[in-house]
Amino acid sequence: MAGIEQQIREWVAGEMTTIPEDFIMLLDEISRAGETDVEWPLVRAVIAVQLKWKVEELQKEIERSRGSADQQKDEKEKSEILMQLLSFQQPPLTLQRLCELLLQGAKWYKDPAKWLTALDRVIFISTFGYEQDIREADIFNDQQGSDTSE
Repeated sequence: MAGIEQQIREWVAGEMTTIPEDFIMLLDEISRAGETDVEWPLVRAVIAVQLKWKVEELQKEIERSRGSADQQKDEKEKSEILMQLLSFQQPPLTLQRLCELLLQGAKWYKDPAKWLTALDRVIFISTFGYEQDIREADIFNDQQGSDTSE
């Protein structure tokens, strides 16, 4: 996997006009296995760019089918999803599902707006899961701290 990591670094540093097939294969690997050996910040970069391109592609479809009325709402939702994704310091709990949606979302969601909502939910669930893990860890640490002081 070291080769793909170098490719990702070079790709992120350069002009991003297309996503290389190796990166699609990386997302496919994650969608099937739920994990990868590639460092999370690099995977996150690939996911973020793929997500951005997919959403822009879907926005064009939405605009053609419904007009531009929902474009601002969709743009806001895309920005929120990307910001949340980029805030993850570790892979989200729903990484596998996120990759599935990026690669095969159109298979399950014929309406682009519903696909975008599914992405939003996957990201939100991940956020909620981390917050819950943090709260549980804090509670556990508080309990341990009080046990040792007695």
